[in-house]
Amino acid sequence: MCFEQPVAQTGFHDILRDNLVKLENSVINKNYCEGTIKVRNIAFEKAVFVRYTFNSWKTWKDLKAQYYPNSCTGYSDTFIFRIIVPVEGVEMVEFAICFQCQGIQHWDNNLGKNYCIKCSPVWIRI
Repeated sequence: MCFEQPVAQTGFHDILRDNLVKLENSVINKNYCEGTIKVRNIAFEKAVFVRYTFNSWKTWKDLKAQYYPNSCTGYSDTFIFRIIVPVEGVEMVEFAICFQCQGIQHWDNNLGKNYCIKCSPVWIRI
């Protein structure tokens, strides 16, 4: 991964408070990347998705994140996602998080750098 686990970074809770959405953590396992996302519980109706690319944003896909059951603390909710990575031909996965609520999109793009994972044939074929 080209980034430190967000939940371990100083200021994680401040960013969540101010931006309303923040990647919590992400892991690589076999041929997928999965993670958890924290969003502020500002309204009951909300949608969270991960926008990702395998080719430096020439094309991208949106993946709907799923609510993690019983994760509501009153202050925040947790959503989970899993990006399937093709076994061959992918050198890097880049992604950003979008939280839609009350007609407004809130983005977490790792402070403008996007989240990126350099792919290795070793971890994809495990």
